[in-house]
Amino acid sequence: MKLLSNEKPTTTKKSIPEIHVVGTVGLEDQPLLAAHPESVMPSVDVDASTHLSVDDLRGPALLHRRTVLAGLAGAGTALLAPQLTGCAGAGVATRSATLPGSIAEAARGLRARSYSCEELTRAYLRAIDELQPRLNAFITVTGQQALDQARRLDAELRAGKDRGPLHGIPIVHKDLYDTQGVRTTVGSEFFKDRIPNADATVVTRMAQAGVVSLGKTHMNEFAAGISGTNAFFGDAHNPWDLARSPGGSSSGTGAAIAAGLCLGGTGSDTGGSIRVPASWNNITGIRPTFGRVSLRGVYPRAYSLDVAGPLGRSVADVAMLLQAMVGHDPPTRIR
Repeated sequence: MKLLSNEKPTTTKKSIPEIHVVGTVGLEDQPLLAAHPESVMPSVDVDASTHLSVDDLRGPALLHRRTVLAGLAGAGTALLAPQLTGCAGAGVATRSATLPGSIAEAARGLRARSYSCEELTRAYLRAIDELQPRLNAFITVTGQQALDQARRLDAELRAGKDRGPLHGIPIVHKDLYDTQGVRTTVGSEFFKDRIPNADATVVTRMAQAGVVSLGKTHMNEFAAGISGTNAFFGDAHNPWDLARSPGGSSSGTGAAIAAGLCLGGTGSDTGGSIRVPASWNNITGIRPTFGRVSLRGVYPRAYSLDVAGPLGRSVADVAMLLQAMVGHDPPTRIR
């Protein structure tokens, strides 16, 4: 992958605070199988014994993302539990155990009962657990909350209630979208303990569409910049090359999607903060028309220029996410 800039990101010497994990996820007893979803680049075989250095990750432009992630996490990234794939034995690397490559593929698997919302969510949480120390894509991981939500969505499917194409789909939110009861830092030490008492309108709409939120993602402080650097939370890294920037300010959402840690996510764009991470991580993003998506509960950078929008792996994925996000704010009664 060829980036728009040959400059390496500036890294901070300040120690990175430990990631904030809400609840006990209990992933250590979940055996998983390898391998990463197919990307748009040519396939490269990597077995569970493959180990690469960071220098190895700076190889040819057509280096496959599976090769990159194998170097980060040993046997690869998120792995579905054995009972989901019919493969025998924990730790066996097999392409038949790949996570869904798209939202539509995940939706088909859920409705075919190839796996449950909870099992899918656990697989992505395991991927986050393995790759977060290298990528720093998250500020807060809401593991237990995600599993609780996934169980509720499983119960709805069993009862015949289907919320639509995003039912049970694991996504992430940029950490300037207010989330009730979950801290929203805007990437700043000043707001490191800020916990909103209500969800942003977009967060509410996407929850109503049936998504499972895995956590809040890294960003430039106060959305000021396109570098993915952060003096307090540390820098985010591009999964294609750890020495390079994932772009910003929606850096964590871009890196998480590119690394296969979720199936999509939210970002915001004032001067390129959706478009830059989409470009630098080889994924897809859209800056919607101003006013098409509610900004209520989204921390402002510039009121007259801010736009909320989605990022995903493909145009089709982004279209489904955007469809859930769009709409006016609910009416507010003036007292």
